[in-house]
Amino acid sequence: MRQRIAFTILSIFFSTQCYALPPTLHLSTDKQRLAHEAARILQQEAEQARASQYPLVVMVPTGSTAIPFYEQIVRLHQEQQLDLSHVTLFNMDEYVGTPNADEQLSYNAFMKQHLYQHVVDKPRGLVKSKVHIPSFSRSVKEAELAAQSYRNTLDKAIHEPGARFIVFGGIGASPAHIAFNDLTTEKFYSNKRLSDAKKTEKALSLPTRLVSLDTQTSQTNQVDFTHAITVGMAELMQADRIIIMANTPSKRASVENTFLSEPTYKVPASLLSKSKGTVEFWITPELNTLALASKALGIEPATTRASLLDMRTASTQTVVPDPQKRVLMVRFDENQEWPTYWNTHYPHSLKITTTDAQEIQAVYQQTQPALVVLPLAHNENTRTAISKIESIAAEQALKWGKTLIAQYDTEPGLLSRYNYWIALDDEQQTRFENARNQHVSQVRRTAFADIPKIKSQSLLKLSQPHHKQISAKGLEGYFVSDIHGNALNQFDPALFTDKDKLVVIAPHPDDAEIGAAGLIDRFAHTPTEVWTVTQGHHIAISVDDVIDNPNMSEALVTQAIALKRGLIEDPNLKSAIRHEETSNAVSLLAQRHQHPHQVKPLALPFYDNHYQVSSDDRSKLMQEIDTLADVNNIVIAVPFEDDEHIAHRIAREIALEQFQSWGESHPEHTLTIVAYSTPWTGRYRLYDYNNAGDTADAIIGAERLQGKGLAGNALWEELNRASAQRYQLYQVG
Repeated sequence: MRQRIAFTILSIFFSTQCYALPPTLHLSTDKQRLAHEAARILQQEAEQARASQYPLVVMVPTGSTAIPFYEQIVRLHQEQQLDLSHVTLFNMDEYVGTPNADEQLSYNAFMKQHLYQHVVDKPRGLVKSKVHIPSFSRSVKEAELAAQSYRNTLDKAIHEPGARFIVFGGIGASPAHIAFNDLTTEKFYSNKRLSDAKKTEKALSLPTRLVSLDTQTSQTNQVDFTHAITVGMAELMQADRIIIMANTPSKRASVENTFLSEPTYKVPASLLSKSKGTVEFWITPELNTLALASKALGIEPATTRASLLDMRTASTQTVVPDPQKRVLMVRFDENQEWPTYWNTHYPHSLKITTTDAQEIQAVYQQTQPALVVLPLAHNENTRTAISKIESIAAEQALKWGKTLIAQYDTEPGLLSRYNYWIALDDEQQTRFENARNQHVSQVRRTAFADIPKIKSQSLLKLSQPHHKQISAKGLEGYFVSDIHGNALNQFDPALFTDKDKLVVIAPHPDDAEIGAAGLIDRFAHTPTEVWTVTQGHHIAISVDDVIDNPNMSEALVTQAIALKRGLIEDPNLKSAIRHEETSNAVSLLAQRHQHPHQVKPLALPFYDNHYQVSSDDRSKLMQEIDTLADVNNIVIAVPFEDDEHIAHRIAREIALEQFQSWGESHPEHTLTIVAYSTPWTGRYRLYDYNNAGDTADAIIGAERLQGKGLAGNALWEELNRASAQRYQLYQVG
């Protein structure tokens, strides 16, 4: 055991593997703390450059975000903690004035007020000959010459042998621009002949130059200038390290778009990820959105809020991987899988399987980890082990600093499949349950009316360990994508406000009520249609089922009574009963709707053809899709792709196939796909199929689970096992 540990520790310290790191997210408690941390980065870079005798080129911003940053630099310098004499400083940009322009509005004046007068030509301060900022020109012609001169000076500095180039920057409120690289005023931006990829390529090659300012930028900065000199994306791509600071709520959307977007000219700051060095986003809490944190933590949005709340620290500790960290990964049982996210990013971590406190302490002291990855506690033994590790970390904090602890859930739930959530209150839960109860025959013979409620409540438990944070009784999860299955990374409750129609593809007459009740309720202001793909007449329906249904029409009750007792054999009558049950159920779901809702029975023939799909199925479905020709923005709800019910799989596949084909011939229409869960989705299923997928050999899963003696928490845990992992982060020491 000791030899294996020693070998693994050596691999941690001496691995020469190279990593391509994504941009990282850092959280600060407030503006002053963020400025302090940024100034400390400059201090460390300056000390290292002076000690190693290499040129350090630093680029800095202007604007309100920069003011507390400069205050901290001045403080550190005056306290003799910061030596800037080895630094060559460049500013990002400068306005171009007019003959009568007030020079006090220039960035030259700004820098003099907030930095230069305090640290230039002072002991251990900046040397004046090493401080560069574009001159405040008073004409475009003069500015063009100034921009060329400034570009040459910057290029020479950053390409000096051995030079290190560090950029500190802010970010524009819109469109997430760095310096004055908003790109909307560039000629290529509106060139319809160029592809997005070509425009992005051009944006990356833009040098330091003279640019026109758009009206919004001038208004935001409260100036009347129409032009400026700005550093180009080409020079920023050469940076060894880029620190982006954002500390005002107006920058929230820009930071999120930058961090979540693929590199694109449409979000200029997203291009920074193409730079040769590292990129860091330093933000204050009011800028942290659920989607941004999800991306940074590598987990799904429903778990992110809990994870952030569980970070018991007010530090600016980064929450994304640093492969150079010493990492100790612990599991308490050989049957537990190592957490995918952390295992992927720390392949050389030391891994041990034990609950023995003494063994953990010995390994901990040998490793001196900066990060410990642990399971969440599920029993007394694991709670004791975790407490011991926390105690050890607290004791050793003074020796080698604080330890970040990441806890992963060994009882994963159905969280990874979703990117859109609907919280349910008591009224919704009750109404949805009443809707499902319209299907009397199903309610009597299965536990299907209870399963959706169990699921929604268990998802809430899994996604929100601390119940106080979400005021809801349940949670429904969906996966939203375009027609080709590309996820729409939006977690906004108003995601669908501009849609013209919701079409729910229900494989059977009850599936919309089971899996998409919250979605139908959310579309209260949108015309809604439920398309029942099959008539559902294969199930058993008794005469008593019809008689005992208080909402069944008199005509159907009369037909059932005429049959006296027993099971109904007539498929047409059973189809009519199920259609009416669905119509009544959807009416209850759509109580808040201000537009018509409709249930359309498609009755595709594959249901009675041994589940063999033919051209008749496709043409019949396409005829119905053609009725949507006058509708522009359509949301289509289908079962999840891993739904194991054979009719559900066919309904999903044929619907997507036909809508994709229709969408290609109707490019003016916007089609959005929402995948919903049924009790047959993944591990959360009602039926187990044999290898042939024969429904004759199916058993009712709810009864199977209850037959195993599962109830309450044990039941919902069983129903929610899947591949998702949630994490909690906090610091000790």
